[in-house]
Amino acid sequence: MNSSRFQRHNIRSPFSGLMAHGEPWVWLMSGSLAVAVVMIVGLLLLITVRGSLHFWPRPLYEITLRDGETFLGEEISREGHMNSYQADETFTDRRLVHTANFELTGAHYRWIEEGDIVTTRRPKFATVVERLDGGRFHGFPACVLKNGIAMSNSPEAAWRKYIEIAPTVRRQFLDANYIDRHERGKLQQRLRNARLATFDASIRHGTEAHAILQAAREKEEQISKEVAVLSSSLDSELASLRKATQEWDFEFKTAEGLSIILPVEEIVQAWQPNNLGFFGSFRIYGARWWEFLSDDPREANSAGGVFPAI
Repeated sequence: MNSSRFQRHNIRSPFSGLMAHGEPWVWLMSGSLAVAVVMIVGLLLLITVRGSLHFWPRPLYEITLRDGETFLGEEISREGHMNSYQADETFTDRRLVHTANFELTGAHYRWIEEGDIVTTRRPKFATVVERLDGGRFHGFPACVLKNGIAMSNSPEAAWRKYIEIAPTVRRQFLDANYIDRHERGKLQQRLRNARLATFDASIRHGTEAHAILQAAREKEEQISKEVAVLSSSLDSELASLRKATQEWDFEFKTAEGLSIILPVEEIVQAWQPNNLGFFGSFRIYGARWWEFLSDDPREANSAGGVFPAI
């Protein structure tokens, strides 16, 4: 009898082994880690999808308001908002429009009330221009100028001429920047190394007649002459490239009728979204992605690429 009672009191719970070894906590931590990984991956996917949509070219609308104001812009989003806080609260729709042309309007975006819009249309030759400075520009092609002389007399002809010259001007502009930032830098680095070698020799040996110091000075003088010759050659090449790129200008008309002349060398890329089909849009999409991944930042890191960061 005592033996059976002893045996009954020593029956172990089937869960006591798991608790003793801490297995529930292991599973809890594993599950929490899995949830955290899924959340991180989901957040990255959300950022990628939403960010990728930014590079797809949107249609450009010419919007006319009741007060007679007209402008070009990309519709970014729509939303309803409360129009009055009185007893009969009413809601109206409004659009967020990317108007660009900051130097003319003082803003890149603006909210437009639906009730204020009179007409909305998609002009055929409405053009989006991404510039090195000043942000985006929206307008209509007027003419392409070479040394101040018009080379076209219609929007269609102006756009064709720009498409013809843009790759060459862009390549010359990039070549000029490469010479100015890299080739010239290599020469200056070579000259600095020679000067540092002379300075190091003077510290180590400290006598004007020492052979090593004299050799370092002769080497510095030789390199200085070579750098001067090469710098002169680079200056000539750079001046030639700058002259070639500065010959071309692109005149635009804004929706308000103002004439704006943009140097072609300052245009990163331009497109007419209302004339693009799927493949044309995809080409612009790929070009903007490539710019984002391979180009340097500009406009205080608000435009351009992220190449130094990656």
